[in-house]
Amino acid sequence: MINRPALFIALNIILYFIALSLWGFEASLYVLIAITIFIIAYNFKYVGLKNSLSLSIVYLLVFDSAFFSFTSFKFRIWYPLLLIVMFLQIAEYLMRNDSKIKLKKNSVFIYSVVLLLLAYSFIYFIFETTEFKLHIIKYWLFSVGLIIVLFNSFKTFERNYVRLLDYLISIFVFVCIWGLIQFFF
Repeated sequence: MINRPALFIALNIILYFIALSLWGFEASLYVLIAITIFIIAYNFKYVGLKNSLSLSIVYLLVFDSAFFSFTSFKFRIWYPLLLIVMFLQIAEYLMRNDSKIKLKKNSVFIYSVVLLLLAYSFIYFIFETTEFKLHIIKYWLFSVGLIIVLFNSFKTFERNYVRLLDYLISIFVFVCIWGLIQFFF
């Protein structure tokens, strides 16, 4: 909820408190999914699908733990959303007329670091087990992809960065309040 951070904090606290009181810690996954869907639906009219998905990914990152993952490779809940946003950004890039790749002066450093990390990962591909190789692919795709997606999505908030900052602060305030509630109860 980009435009109402106080209401967003209250909604989180109330829903989590009710769910955890009635059904226990297992219910937190369902509350997390419900709030994520709410973030996407509510913010869609303000910032569009790609950016509302990015806002929900930021929310899910706060709860990024092994409890909210599935399969033996620990795929997190936000991975499918990230893949959708990556697909939307690639499609948007290909639809533009000026989609030629342009190198800037500061891009050379970024490309050098990426090439170094790719070389480092390639060494692991040669010597490590198959399971570890799949973990490398997963971390590359989702860690680097997350940085690129969030950077590109949040560029649209340049004119309205106060709302984005309010949203991020509201998430962190909720986590702090929830931590205090857990500590005292």
